[in-house]
Amino acid sequence: MTSMRVLAATGLVVLTIAGCGTGSTDGPSTASAPANSGSATPGSPVASAIATPGSSSAPVNTPTIVFDDAPTSTSAVSPSPELVITEIRVGSHSGYDRVVIELAGGSTDQVGWRVEYDEEPRTQGKGDAVELPGSATLRVIVTGLTYPPTGTSTPSGLLADSAHGKVTGVYVDPVFEGQAQIFIGLDASRGIHVSMLDSPTRIAVDIENTSTTAD
Repeated sequence: MTSMRVLAATGLVVLTIAGCGTGSTDGPSTASAPANSGSATPGSPVASAIATPGSSSAPVNTPTIVFDDAPTSTSAVSPSPELVITEIRVGSHSGYDRVVIELAGGSTDQVGWRVEYDEEPRTQGKGDAVELPGSATLRVIVTGLTYPPTGTSTPSGLLADSAHGKVTGVYVDPVFEGQAQIFIGLDASRGIHVSMLDSPTRIAVDIENTSTTAD
């Protein structure tokens, strides 16, 4: 699979989050979150002042996100022995598509992850090839996981109804030796931004969905 790097000429795209989209109940986050490589101070979202037309109130700080295609990761501060993935969902919003990985059994500082492009996605253990529609594949590695309790339903394989916006599909490679892989098929290589959300604990992978030269 050929990975195309087709971001804007500057290599970065800055987007002010402006409302929710379709396909997911997870809207934009206003909580602090780890920033991608090369962005501002980790844990501190960039903010821009926006005044509501016709309002005399002071401008409201609205979080912005910076997209780039560099690998990004974070380590668990204190791993949890009960951390499991419970749900994965995909939705489209204005300017970005979002893949949400929901977890139980641990808080945001107990989750470790790495997100990067993968030209030859394969499953853990057997090493079987993972095939998704599109021209690029993101791999999300979630670490510090335990095997789900017997009888518990967890995401696995190609997820139904996981194609939204520029996301062509999502494939889940279940827990093996404490980590799981989530492969995200895309129409092309695009800028990404990853953040942690709480209540419940979630990893949010935001993917720029504005036009590129590959469209």
